[in-house]
Amino acid sequence: MAIDAETPFTPGWYLIQLENRLVARRDGQGWSRLGWDRKGRPPLKLLDAHLRGDPPLPQATHAWQKNGMWEFIRSSRMNVAEMCVDAKAHKMVPLGFRTSADSDRNGDGKAARIFKANQMDLGCADAFRDMLSLGNGYMIAGPPVDTGVADPVPLITAESPFEVVTVDDARTRKPVAGLKLFTDEWGEQEFAYLYLPGVLYVASRNVGTRGPVNW
Repeated sequence: MAIDAETPFTPGWYLIQLENRLVARRDGQGWSRLGWDRKGRPPLKLLDAHLRGDPPLPQATHAWQKNGMWEFIRSSRMNVAEMCVDAKAHKMVPLGFRTSADSDRNGDGKAARIFKANQMDLGCADAFRDMLSLGNGYMIAGPPVDTGVADPVPLITAESPFEVVTVDDARTRKPVAGLKLFTDEWGEQEFAYLYLPGVLYVASRNVGTRGPVNW
């Protein structure tokens, strides 16, 4: 069923605005390699390619591509981006917790329990690496998942900047809306989780369709 994407600040409007922002960030719309007056930011796809050691190759003549020189250039690239990111990321390790309430006697222990239950030693490493290499690192905190334990903890997950985007309040710099956009493991359905203050909206559509009428 179609959603209302025309009325500003409605859930449908936020969904389309954030989806467009996420797609633009993936593709680097408004950014150019040429000139010093660069607008926007490099596309996530380009930054990820540098991190994986597969950056774009320099321009070459057709003769180079025919005589094997092209493959030599490809195999001789140095993965400098990964070394720069890892040199910083390996030093960013949470060492402990301290809650702010003066009368809180066991808050530190509860925070450590939540951290451990969510395997946040790995989650933080992923978020730090994304932040250093792609410009943003995200985590989503949600209500406890019913796993049958007596005292469940909130669910916290590290999220990829390829799938998550937020919009922040200009004064407080805190997120006022967030979107997670991802495809199911079978590659047939695309899901959108729209986070607004105090509420979560979920929408889905077939893969390959775009626009508000397809949600």
